[in-house]
Amino acid sequence: MNVAAEPLLAVCESAPPPTLAASLAQLCGRVVRVVVLADAATPGARRNRSLDGDEPLLTFLTESDWAGGLGDRVFLERACALLDRERALGWVTAMGDGAAGWFGRVVPAAPVCARPLLAHAPLVLRRSAWQMHGFDASLMCGEEAELLLRLHENGVEGAWLADPAVRAAPFGRPGLDPLSDEAEAATATVIARHEALFFDQIADAVVGRERWVKELVRESQDLGRLIAAAEAELLALDDEARRLHT
Repeated sequence: MNVAAEPLLAVCESAPPPTLAASLAQLCGRVVRVVVLADAATPGARRNRSLDGDEPLLTFLTESDWAGGLGDRVFLERACALLDRERALGWVTAMGDGAAGWFGRVVPAAPVCARPLLAHAPLVLRRSAWQMHGFDASLMCGEEAELLLRLHENGVEGAWLADPAVRAAPFGRPGLDPLSDEAEAATATVIARHEALFFDQIADAVVGRERWVKELVRESQDLGRLIAAAEAELLALDDEARRLHT
């Protein structure tokens, strides 16, 4: 473990395995403290209430981030290492669409404007950046992207890394219906609040969202093929069972 590396606070959406802190410490080469997301009325309030402590780096993990594929853990490792090297950066994020043109330091706001406002994205955030504004406790979703846009507007630079996992649910609200009135209202609020940025980045934002939709469609097709293969295997097993029975 690199004793000079800044400690990390990992806020988990649900109760993690007891070995997670040690596993993340080994992965990221630093001291890691793990807490469970606090209870509050809105996702932003839950995040803010969970961040007591003095760890300089903050991250937010869903179950797929610690139990899922290698890509989720690689992002966390790379993001922490980048923040160690680039002390001027306030945050590192990703969207999960493999957007190869958006690696490294972000100058325009296009990547943030392009990401789905209702979906959780991997994020490692400096405590100092969070303390400048905090997550908006009035929003029912979209608080993550909204904070990054405010930081961008106030000159806090971030970085954008590749992340192969496509996420469709917001952090802290896995049951939120993206077609619900509250989701629509929160999205409209974020866009209206940062209208100048969205207008300036409209072309890149539309392209980025189309790319995200394409990735979701591809994953849905892959899942459909797996389901079809499983159904065919079950039919074959049923046929074999009937043959043996007769």
